[in-house]
Amino acid sequence: MPVNKAMLGCRIGCSASDSGGMREFCYDEVKYMKKFLFALSLLLLVNCAFAADPIATDPDKYKVVFQNEKVRVLEYRDKPGGKTNRHSHPDSIVYALSPFQRKLILGNGQELVVKKDKGETYWVSAQSHIGENIGTTETHVIIVELQDRQE
Repeated sequence: MPVNKAMLGCRIGCSASDSGGMREFCYDEVKYMKKFLFALSLLLLVNCAFAADPIATDPDKYKVVFQNEKVRVLEYRDKPGGKTNRHSHPDSIVYALSPFQRKLILGNGQELVVKKDKGETYWVSAQSHIGENIGTTETHVIIVELQDRQE
C-alpha cells in the first residue's frame, strides 16, 4: 500500500501561525533532507581526507624528488596565472630556483603576497593554502618538507 501523507499526519500548506510557530515537515521533506546532509557530510569528509597532500591535489605541478622518514623533497612548477587547489604542507624550507610572485590564501582566509628572487631560501611554517602565480614568470621551487619526528 503506498504511503499517504495524510496517514503520516502531514499538514500540507500549514503556516507558522496555524501550527504554533513550528512548521511540520512531511515524510518526503525529511527523507530528502537526510540524503542532502549525508551527501554534504561525505563531500566534506572526502575533501578533508584527500585535499591536503599537494601531490594528490595538483600532480601536474608537484613532483616528489626524494623522500625518507625525515624529509620529503618536492619540486614545484607553474606558469603565470596558474593556481593550486587547497592543500597543506608541514614545516618546510623553500629554495627559489626562479624569481616569482604568488598570492597565498591561507586556511583562515587571510591573503598574502609572496615575492622571492632566484636563490632565496626561506622557512614556511606548517599551513594550508591555495596558491596563485600572480607574476610574469614561472614559479620554480624546491620544497623540503620536514616529516613528523618520532622518538
